[in-house]
Amino acid sequence: MIGGTRFDGADLRGAFFRQARLANTSFAASRRQPTRLERVCFSGARGLERARLGTSLLADPRVRQLLVTLQGAKGQFEAINLRGAWLEQVDLRGANLRYADLSGAALGQAQLQQANLKACQCLGTDFSAAELDGACLEGWNIDSGTNLAAVQASHVYLLECTDQWGHRRDDHQRERLPHDPKKNFEAGDFETYFQQVFEEVKILIRGGINPKAFQQAFQEVMRQQPQITPECLTSIRRSPSGEDVMATFQVPPGTDKAAFQHTLDSEYRALDSKYRALELENVRLQGQLAGESRLAELERRRGAPVRLQALTAVAPPLPAGLLRPGLPLTLVPLLLLPGGHVRHDLPAISNQWRRFGPVRRLPFLGAWPSWQVALRRELAAQIAAKQPDSTPGPAGMARPLLLHHPLEGPLAARYLAHLERFCGARALPGAAASGELDLLPPDPLLPLALATSRLTECHGERVGPPLLQRPNLRALLLEDLEALP
Repeated sequence: MIGGTRFDGADLRGAFFRQARLANTSFAASRRQPTRLERVCFSGARGLERARLGTSLLADPRVRQLLVTLQGAKGQFEAINLRGAWLEQVDLRGANLRYADLSGAALGQAQLQQANLKACQCLGTDFSAAELDGACLEGWNIDSGTNLAAVQASHVYLLECTDQWGHRRDDHQRERLPHDPKKNFEAGDFETYFQQVFEEVKILIRGGINPKAFQQAFQEVMRQQPQITPECLTSIRRSPSGEDVMATFQVPPGTDKAAFQHTLDSEYRALDSKYRALELENVRLQGQLAGESRLAELERRRGAPVRLQALTAVAPPLPAGLLRPGLPLTLVPLLLLPGGHVRHDLPAISNQWRRFGPVRRLPFLGAWPSWQVALRRELAAQIAAKQPDSTPGPAGMARPLLLHHPLEGPLAARYLAHLERFCGARALPGAAASGELDLLPPDPLLPLALATSRLTECHGERVGPPLLQRPNLRALLLEDLEALP
């Protein structure tokens, strides 16, 4: 019994308060320094709820309950702070520990079967002899101080049981380790497998990768840190959604990982913005030079003014020169996919234009039945050109590809699924295709891009020209625009 004792500002690291009565005890910080409570055992202690706890991790009732009872099976501990906690032999089977901070914690012989450790901070954590069968280790952060000796695990998963939309994943979709479902880890395999990640740096690049910007940014890192060589880049892989890219580096021991990541990330962002601006300017100039004569012809056929407006403007354009008494303005979105322009920019332009008169907004081009039929015919023509002597049919025919910019959200997923069924093709994000196209046979494919863009430039002759440079598709679009009421 030590109730009433003041430990303010004391260094209690490694102390044992097992079965102690701690009512009225003070663990608050002193005026000069905080109380050190790393790896202090509170198992079976009583009266902590009546102790003076200050701002220590004991102030969280969930933490107190776990430290005292060591019982947390199937508990909800998302984003909990357990930094430096003593949790030897704790029962956390099936617990949700997503985004928790376990750095420096003692989890020796802990029961963590089927626990969710997604994005857990585990720097310097002691997992010795812990049981991790079926645990989710997606994006957990470990370092050379993390103790994985004698960890017991037949298998683990690198992805959660549900995806970003809440859909349940089957076991084969969760990146099981070992990958062979008939094989399990043998003694020591778990530690050996994860030992290699101690000197890894992983950098997530959202929205796909710009190869030129990435190469130049990596060169700048090598210039600033001479110990970094081209061989340090071990892999570039797309995320499960196909929208983002993960670059993995194996760096020499002692490398300042924070400086490495900051330099590469900041340099890449600056260079990517520069190349995007140049790309937009290039597309704009090409569109003006190539489109002026066709727009003039379209105006002549329709007997009404036609304007081509890029959706990169800072504010919606004013339609003063297009107004005709008694006639609505018609907004025709020449967009192939239901991305951010369709969901956000077009409604903003429509609302702005309605201040001047009635506006009729048509569906985006990719939703037009005639356009979808034209895409299917273009793919069929490619298949026929590659197999001129064969009879069309499923047998022996490669499934064509539709290459597109990264998309997100349920609307985009439904649209791509429909287009795949309608065209008998497979939709593939351009970022995902960077490495995959080199491994695939030369199947028929179409880039879902009207004009020259990074999507067509990155893959060159493999994807062919953008859609408006294909005579059949260009002619169909002009005919449909002319026929609009």
